[in-house]
Amino acid sequence: HSGGELVPFFGEPAMTSLATSKLARLSGAAVVPFSFRRTDDRGHYELEFHAPLPDFPTADARADTHALVRRLEDFVRAAPEQYQWLHRRFKGRPSGLPDPYR
Repeated sequence: HSGGELVPFFGEPAMTSLATSKLARLSGAAVVPFSFRRTDDRGHYELEFHAPLPDFPTADARADTHALVRRLEDFVRAAPEQYQWLHRRFKGRPSGLPDPYR
């Protein structure tokens, strides 16, 4: 798969773009994770910016992406009811892996 790799998301292999690592390497830009939560039913959100990732990117885009996915998992754990669970995160996996949507 062009530009993507199978990276575990909550232990399940998911095709995941390596673009963040590659763009950070090409540009020299810091990667600053952020998370957000809905705070009410009127469309208000709370954004939280986290410290730039240290020693990022490395020479291994797949390992970098795995680290980013683990950070995403932490954000999802903080507010699982707000994650877009309907997003088809596991589409595009190679044949031989079970289809979690069946």
